[in-house]
Amino acid sequence: MAPFNAENEAKSENTTDQTPETREEKIERLNELMAAGKRAFNVHELNEALEKLSEAASLSTEIYGDFAPEVYESHYYYGRTLLDVASCESNLIDNLAPSGKDTSVNPDETLEGTLTEEQMEEIRTKVMDAIAENADMLESGQLPASPEESLDVEPVEENAAPVATVTQEMELPTSQPSDNPQANLMEEEAPSADEDEEGGVDEEEPSSLQLAWEVLEVARKVCEQQGDSKEWELKKADVFATLANCSIEESNFNGAIEDLNQCLAIQQKHLDANDRFIAATYFEIGRAYKLNDCYDLAAENFRSAERIVTARIAIITEKLDKAEESEKAKLEEELIDLKDLLPDLQEKINDAKDSALEKDVKQQVAVELPETKKATFEDAETLAANPAADITNLVRKSTKRTSEAPASNHVKKVKFDEAENLEAK
Repeated sequence: MAPFNAENEAKSENTTDQTPETREEKIERLNELMAAGKRAFNVHELNEALEKLSEAASLSTEIYGDFAPEVYESHYYYGRTLLDVASCESNLIDNLAPSGKDTSVNPDETLEGTLTEEQMEEIRTKVMDAIAENADMLESGQLPASPEESLDVEPVEENAAPVATVTQEMELPTSQPSDNPQANLMEEEAPSADEDEEGGVDEEEPSSLQLAWEVLEVARKVCEQQGDSKEWELKKADVFATLANCSIEESNFNGAIEDLNQCLAIQQKHLDANDRFIAATYFEIGRAYKLNDCYDLAAENFRSAERIVTARIAIITEKLDKAEESEKAKLEEELIDLKDLLPDLQEKINDAKDSALEKDVKQQVAVELPETKKATFEDAETLAANPAADITNLVRKSTKRTSEAPASNHVKKVKFDEAENLEAK
């Protein structure tokens, strides 16, 4: 009987494993994934957040459909996490740049406030392990199918050739064309190194930044399909702000400014004129303009943010006088935060104004310098065209000083005699 019971128990376990998950169970698992993913995102545990939110986004689409309202939150937070990951990858690439390269930004300083020292050390360790694994694979003649499969961030080795140069060298033929037409035909029909065994071409996996943009676009479309309600309009504004950060990350500053202006228009429609979210959007627009070397517009937007913060401080101060004790702590905390923003905003304004002045000076020099060079060149041409004239006949010959000495002494003597006569009288 014992073997029979064991077999039945095994069959029972297999039946349980194969039981499909109910909709309610999927929803419960989705809620757990979202809670864990958001918690990890808020404390900057990006690896865990990426894992949880990726699964949550896929599961929410499976349960509710592609653009259902319920899929917004998972895609929005998943997109934000991917953006943070892309930013960290970019900083790590800068950190792995050749030592001879002049880098004005310290990656450790850029990551400050995003990752803890332990997390940064963990990422560095993983990168170094992946580099060592790549080296072993290269020595054994095995190459990964794509860079992302072996290493999340492509390290830049010292003395490495530029990417464009490497690509050009890879595209050059390895041998000269043969005089044999059949041999040439065989070379043309031979599969390239990029093709897999089935004849298909390996497609490069999307980067974290590209994937972030795609996921956030899903969130934006979800918002657009929910109508013009205040709630969904403001959610769409949040998506536009995050998409703008994606554009800034890839140096598409004009695209970032366009998205931020759409975000600002929505906020001005639904929020109070002195809301701090509007001030934050003005600040981001100013930052994008500054990165795009539009310093006057940057200063203008920084000033708009400063005006709103100043007005908000006055409002909070007035509320404090009438607020109850239970509300005062929250208002005082906001007041401190707002006052801390003012020095930074003033610094941004002054920096943008100085940069604008410096830019104007450089432009003026760039305009005047060619004219100066042109005038100098024309003077040189004139001198070359007109040979030097003989002016030796105009040079007066020097006279002998010996003949001038007596005359000079005579004059002095006459004057001296006249002076003596005057004294005698």
